[in-house]
Amino acid sequence: MPQRYRVFKENHWYYIILKGQRLQPLFFSPDDRIKYIKTLDYHLFKNGGKLGAFVLMNCYVYLLLKQGKTPLNNIYHRVNCGYAKYFNKKRETNGHVFEGRPFCKIILDDRYLKNIIEMIHGYPVKKGISESSKDYKWSSWNWYEGNNLWADLKSFESCFSESMECVRGNMPGGASYIGSKEQWEETEKRKEGRRAGAYREKRGRKSMERIANDVCRGTSYKVQDLLSSSRRRELSRLRHMAMARMYDEGYGYSETGRYFNRTFRIVEKAHRKYGNSNKS
Repeated sequence: MPQRYRVFKENHWYYIILKGQRLQPLFFSPDDRIKYIKTLDYHLFKNGGKLGAFVLMNCYVYLLLKQGKTPLNNIYHRVNCGYAKYFNKKRETNGHVFEGRPFCKIILDDRYLKNIIEMIHGYPVKKGISESSKDYKWSSWNWYEGNNLWADLKSFESCFSESMECVRGNMPGGASYIGSKEQWEETEKRKEGRRAGAYREKRGRKSMERIANDVCRGTSYKVQDLLSSSRRRELSRLRHMAMARMYDEGYGYSETGRYFNRTFRIVEKAHRKYGNSNKS
């Protein structure tokens, strides 16, 4: 199957993932990591590109890069070839160091850009390598804090504007959230759990948990029974009634299906049978 053609546009940000050949380590020492990021910084700066965020894991490299006058595929090809020569010479080996074609995705809106920065900084926590983003040395977290710990990066550029702020320490694992404080508070309110349910009900929409409880009231079943895989007739009827009520309350087919671990088509079928619009 032919490779998909990629379009690289000047002054656009790209999310890039590189991995070691057969998931073998890319770095064995601090010097290896410094060598890689300095090589990348040199080629970006030379060609007008920008380094927006990065994290150097053992077998993976996650990058946020802005293209300058030279297409980014040419940039990371030069960087990877140069680092592979260094890597093989240092360890007296030969062959490929990076596996295949890097994952590369263009970023076209600010919201996705902020999510990518947050995700990149959160990888060490997600992989269980570090308890918090700020504790992992080999990422751009400290550059966002204004601390250049181990390299002077000429191509580094903070990716949030003056209208944004970086709220830290509030997310699990100490991950970062880039945006306004009001946006952060809104995000917190919408999280699953009691706070989210109370927030929805305050706006006039019942939470899924409350709808499920209402359906079970007066029966011998509990919410846990509705969420089970049992197909008993009476239990299935109650489950479908709960699905229909959730849809009538404003929840989508897919969202309701995820709550019950069912497909959206089952929810659609339940709504056709028990929804308000189908009641005589």
